[in-house]
Amino acid sequence: MQKYIENADMNNAFERKLSSSMQELLVGLDDVNVLEEGLMKNEKHRHFSLFGQNIDQKEIHFGDVYSTIYKGSFAQLA
Repeated sequence: MQKYIENADMNNAFERKLSSSMQELLVGLDDVNVLEEGLMKNEKHRHFSLFGQNIDQKEIHFGDVYSTIYKGSFAQLA
């Protein structure tokens, strides 16, 4: 989330509000001492998958783990 906050486009109302909420969440988690420094590393350069890119180019794969890709709203996700 920290990387998203740093790279958010402040001219985009959605990104500005989302990054503000993410910052509040991080501060709240830090206040209750939930954040573990060892788990806050991103050595594999993973991204926040909720906001994936090129979703139309993803392959649907069914194997020993069930997964699927579909478009949905944030209300549906909630």
